[in-house]
Amino acid sequence: MAEKWKPPRGGSFTWVEIPVNDMDRAKGFYSQVFNWTFAGSGTDDSLMINRDREDQVRGAIVRTSENLEHKVAPLVYLYSHDIDKHVAAIEKHGGKIVKSKYSLANDRGIVSVFQDTEGNKLALYHFPSADNYEA
Repeated sequence: MAEKWKPPRGGSFTWVEIPVNDMDRAKGFYSQVFNWTFAGSGTDDSLMINRDREDQVRGAIVRTSENLEHKVAPLVYLYSHDIDKHVAAIEKHGGKIVKSKYSLANDRGIVSVFQDTEGNKLALYHFPSADNYEA
């Protein structure tokens, strides 16, 4: 029987999206520079970065519809056991909610994007089915 997945400690780095203009060019770059390999994500707009070990942070390269010249940065996801609680704390302490809580396709979790007091954009991520998920 597979071991049940345990969510990480709240606030742990859990996912990173690297925005790209040209998927093939970016895939080639990261493959050559870091020996990364990629897997399909179920959409044409992103490729998952394969991990060597289970304890590594997950991520993807994600095609954006905008020209990226100094307009965006990688989006880092922090694990949250209670997104609503964190959203309230973000707003209370001077942050802004950029994208309200929404569900990912195929029941992959819940996300909310926020901006910190320094203008950095980050995301909160929660996997509500963790109790029933087998790794």
